[in-house]
Amino acid sequence: MTKIILIEGLDGVGKTTLALEISKHFHAYYIPMMSPEVKNIREKLFNEWNGARHSIDLVYLASIYFQSHLIECFKKKFSYIVLDRYLLSYLAYNPFDLSELKIKEIMSTLNHVDITFILTSPHSTRIKRLMTRPIQESSKNQPIPVSKINSKFQEYISFDFFGKTLIIDKDLSIEDTKNIVINHIKKELT
Repeated sequence: MTKIILIEGLDGVGKTTLALEISKHFHAYYIPMMSPEVKNIREKLFNEWNGARHSIDLVYLASIYFQSHLIECFKKKFSYIVLDRYLLSYLAYNPFDLSELKIKEIMSTLNHVDITFILTSPHSTRIKRLMTRPIQESSKNQPIPVSKINSKFQEYISFDFFGKTLIIDKDLSIEDTKNIVINHIKKELT
């Protein structure tokens, strides 16, 4: 049975790097939250809709459903699937409060996760990493306080949808983080 692994956390904590490393290690199928093409579509919609938050929400929800579709397509071909963000990020970053009923309704239509890793990193480390990336228009609007995002992560990880959860809240190298995650996957999922 295919095991679905989710890597989550704030922007700049090393999710993509870790997800790619874990995918390589386990010969897993890697699914990012958004491909570069979808990011371009997100920016185009954001600009055409004059920064309307609904444009971003539509793209994120479509991306989540597409990720779930890819899981369905590839779970017979791979022992592991690694997700670089999924529903948890959408719920944490979404400025609108959804009722628990609505969230569970969305979850009921998606593939569930076996294990979730939430990465954290000191603010200074995250900022250094983020400064190396181009800033997209949709990211400039309405910054959400980190404390609010972290509290939403805490709120939602208790849902069975996200499987077992490990929060890695140390400022570790990618190699050390990778080793912790690999050992935890071996212990919990094999």
